[in-house]
Amino acid sequence: MNRIIIDQLNKRNIFLFTVFYLVVNASLAAATDRSLALESTLGSNGIGLKIEKPISEKLSATIGVASLAIDTDYEADGIDYNAELSQHTINTSLVWYPFGSRFQAVLGLSSIQGDYRLEARGQNSYEIGSDIYEGNITLKSEIIVPRVNPYLGVGWRNKNTGAGISFGLDLGVFWLGDIQVTMAAEGSAVNSSGDSININSDPDFLTDLAEEQNSLEEDIKKLIHPWMPVGLISLGYRF
Repeated sequence: MNRIIIDQLNKRNIFLFTVFYLVVNASLAAATDRSLALESTLGSNGIGLKIEKPISEKLSATIGVASLAIDTDYEADGIDYNAELSQHTINTSLVWYPFGSRFQAVLGLSSIQGDYRLEARGQNSYEIGSDIYEGNITLKSEIIVPRVNPYLGVGWRNKNTGAGISFGLDLGVFWLGDIQVTMAAEGSAVNSSGDSININSDPDFLTDLAEEQNSLEEDIKKLIHPWMPVGLISLGYRF
């Protein structure tokens, strides 16, 4: 049921993103008489490229892409996980220069395609839920994040018109919405009473697994706030 609800929300968000993308593209096409900037970016959402095209004296449109990959360790409730995170982002935004140059306010949408996985294996014992289990157990979790997210931010550019090298700084927040975590177990296990159990059907283990999943989800939500801050620097050339 949760997956169906998430898919429905993603379809609605993707539709909104598509409309926003078409509006920005139309603006870019209509503004061929103004200078265009191509920038490389580096920030908390990874390494990327961005195109900015002025629409008017104080308004620009941007389209950008960024990629991020992280392989690290993560501990929660005494369980050591290997975390593999892969993310690709497409950004579209409208940029307003209230004073005509330098300072900017940004409103946008981002389409986030991510693969966020946690895996725990090879430990002597696992405290899962309210019991301790031993055996050849592998825990696999996936973090589910809505794929389309609004963005609000501010920034600074050394210039927004005319040819030359451009550089800038952006700070803002993505609205990630409701983050969910799934968890599954593989292998064989012995509970604290010394009984061998089938981890796919034992009701006590499945109850403990659901409890551990909820606990991990709470930990992840504390780590990844619905308003996710983002910062990046950019360097490029305005033609």
